[in-house]
Parts: sequence; C-alpha cells; structure tokens
Amino acid sequence: MIKLTDFHGVNDAFELRVRFCYGIIITLSAYNIIAARCATKYLQMTEDAEKGNLVH
Repeated sequence: MIKLTDFHGVNDAFELRVRFCYGIIITLSAYNIIAARCATKYLQMTEDAEKGNLVH
C-alpha cells in the first residue's frame, strides 16, 4: 500500500500515471486530463528525465 499525503486528486489520476510509466496505453479525455496533469505536477514528472511525459 502506498500512502501519498497532500495528493490533491483522485485515485484514478494516480493510476493513469502509473499505467503511463509502465508503458500501458492510456486514454486521455476531457474527463481525466486535468487530474492526470495535476498528478504529473505532484510527482514532479518533467521532460528532463525522459521525452514523452505528459507535461509537454
């Protein structure tokens, strides 16, 4: 079990990020793009580590 404090989002957003990191195809839509972007910022995922992150 992973406990993230001060994670302002829903579990679905974090799950999207995990799936993305493991190379599983994810579908972004108007319903989940904001939550996914917020999770990306919280986890400090940038293009510096690897090209293709959702930040850009």
